[in-house]
Amino acid sequence: MLGDGLSAKSAFYGGLAALIPNWYFARKIKQHNGQEARIIVRAFYAGESGKLILTAILFALILQDPRIDFMAVLTGYMAALTVFWFALFIRKY
Repeated sequence: MLGDGLSAKSAFYGGLAALIPNWYFARKIKQHNGQEARIIVRAFYAGESGKLILTAILFALILQDPRIDFMAVLTGYMAALTVFWFALFIRKY
């Protein structure tokens, strides 16, 4: 049912499944700020690989919970990713 505690918990888990890997990626890139392009590109690929692995692990952990609303998880995940994309559009330089 839409709007119950189970849906809220599931959507929260989906948001975390997007937030945690992206936080890891940002920290990985930030560590190499101001270095050579070769090192930054290597950090980018390592961060992206780690992000994908973390996402898979988090979804595997989330799906271990038998009382989960999978559509709410996906909705929370997609909403969190959408926020990242819209933040790029409204960022002021």
